[in-house]
Formats: sequence, C-alpha cells, structure tokens
Amino acid sequence: YAAVYGGTNRTEKSSDNGEPSGTAAKPILSVIKGRELTDTMIVVVRYFGGTLLGTGGLVHAYTQSACDSIECASIVKKSACAIFRITLSYANLNTFNAKCRGMCAIPPEITYEAAVTVTAAVPVGMAEEFSQLLADSTERRAHMERIGDGYR
Repeated sequence: YAAVYGGTNRTEKSSDNGEPSGTAAKPILSVIKGRELTDTMIVVVRYFGGTLLGTGGLVHAYTQSACDSIECASIVKKSACAIFRITLSYANLNTFNAKCRGMCAIPPEITYEAAVTVTAAVPVGMAEEFSQLLADSTERRAHMERIGDGYR
C-alpha cells in the first residue's frame, strides 16, 4: 500500500509488505505523486499464481494496478474552507447573491424564515475578504458567525 495525506502538511506512508524492497510501495507512491493526489490511499493485493515476476515484473504489476485503480475512481477536489452562518434580511439577500455568493466554494445552504439564514463555505484564504465584503455590502446589517472549518 501507499498513502499520501495531510494537504500542505504532506505525510507519506507505504509498505512493501513482504515483497522485495522497492517493488510494491514505491511504484504505488510514484503513481499517487505523479498524479498530484493528496488524501489518497491505494492498496493492492497480489495473489501468487506460481509465476515468478522478478523485480521488473513486480514494479510493472504494482504500477499498473495503481494506475488502473485511479482510472476507476472518482477524483474529488476539495478545499480547506471556513464555514459561516449568516443571518440577514430578505432585503439584503439580493445583495449577498450579487456580491458574495461567488466567493463560496460550493452553493450556500439558504433557509427562509423570519430572516434569511445562509450557511456558506468560503476558502480559508478568502475568509477575511468575504467577511469584509459582506459587512460592506449589507451596511453591516448582516450577522455573521464562523461556525467551523472543513473541506468542501
């Protein structure tokens, strides 16, 4: 197996698990790194069928298995986000949609009650700019609370 995780604080783990050194984990890790994937683990199970592959054959088999697994997988791109709960008036909703919605990583969740409540995920690097834009565009009438962080 080989795994790469941790985003910018990248950590790599791998194991040849009984195969000759460098013939299993290293090729799998090379495929993950070559595709520039993070937060990814590939596990390859090989059953011995009686034919000795040699080191070159093992490297090819593990490389091909890793490539095939990535081709079959769905790649999902996610960004570190600050999650905000915003309460604003119906009058300010159009302003939010026009000026702030485009900064959200995914479409915000909107609840319509006595006031409008918006749950918005904004890339961490844009959180301060988003906060300032919301305050300025609603004349500071919107109440905003950072309720967490996550990947979206």
